[in-house]
Amino acid sequence: MKGFAEKMQADHTKMDEQLTSAAQTLGVSLEGKTFAKEQQSAQKSWQKVQSKTGGDFDKAYMSQMVKDHEGALKVAKNASQSAQKQHQAELASVLQGGQTKIQGHLDEAKHLQKSLGQGGGTASHGASPSMGTGSSGTSSGQ
Repeated sequence: MKGFAEKMQADHTKMDEQLTSAAQTLGVSLEGKTFAKEQQSAQKSWQKVQSKTGGDFDKAYMSQMVKDHEGALKVAKNASQSAQKQHQAELASVLQGGQTKIQGHLDEAKHLQKSLGQGGGTASHGASPSMGTGSSGTSSGQ
């Protein structure tokens, strides 16, 4: 699981950078009231996960990963469709690439979650999930 967490951090950092670059090209701010509200909600969810240990932590972590990636996938799809309609090809391309990556993360998270339900191991608490724009979606003016 530590490898999964490290992969999430690296992939989300890269997606965040790509999205930020595309947004800057368009002169769009990725922060605002909705973004701040989403970040605050995410932090509360992660505090609950971080309060757990051992197998309970693993299960809570993977449950949160599935939930977050399902939400992020929905947001990325909607944002990509919106960008296409507005003829923002670069942004749409970044979002479509993000969708592919998010779907892969979701599939892997579901697989790991299922294996935990069958008595999986424990994760190291050393890696923290990325909570940047790539992990929380793009719809909120991010």
